[in-house]
Amino acid sequence: MRIENLPDGMFQKVHFLEVTDSTNDYLKQFVEQGKPLIAQAGEQRAGRGRQNRQWLSPRNQGLYISFLFYPQWFSGLSPILNAVGVLAVLKSLRSLVPSGTSVYAKRPNDVLIGGKKVSGVLVELSTLGVKIKWAIVGIGINIFQEEFSGLDRPKIPPTSLLLEGGNPKSLGQVRQPLIQAFSDYLQEAQDGKRSALELQFQKELDISG
Repeated sequence: MRIENLPDGMFQKVHFLEVTDSTNDYLKQFVEQGKPLIAQAGEQRAGRGRQNRQWLSPRNQGLYISFLFYPQWFSGLSPILNAVGVLAVLKSLRSLVPSGTSVYAKRPNDVLIGGKKVSGVLVELSTLGVKIKWAIVGIGINIFQEEFSGLDRPKIPPTSLLLEGGNPKSLGQVRQPLIQAFSDYLQEAQDGKRSALELQFQKELDISG
């Protein structure tokens, strides 16, 4: 594991892991420290999405990253965390796909390109009374994958940035804009602009359902 210090913003450190079971699970050991933290893995052995669905995480083929923070919101506001994650993925990917490519959200936590799933968001949190004590938002983005053998009968066929003509050069090409976008959207939510973020999320949804 190595640690990268970030220059400014809400998140000051990134823990880079060669292999881990899950970046979300890795961050849970730090929740009592009270400091925002990012974890990124080269490979996940037990990556998962909502309802414990499998998320394939082959070595250095995708971006597997999680954010730990302490929003101190009422627990009823937790759905906005999905919106923050999805909006950040959309912003980071749109500049990397060919012009005219359809990149959009599918409720509650997926990002699709042309009807195929390229990214998912997994939110986990702990509450104290009616407030959120801590939250972890995990994001998986398929970048270089060319095949998805071993995936358990997905409802939505998977794809990757490479397969959709994105021509990615490195994981960092996606990681840096994602961290910036996530931090910006999360700050907006912290500043009380949650209704505006939810409206933006609604506009990004595939109108066909």
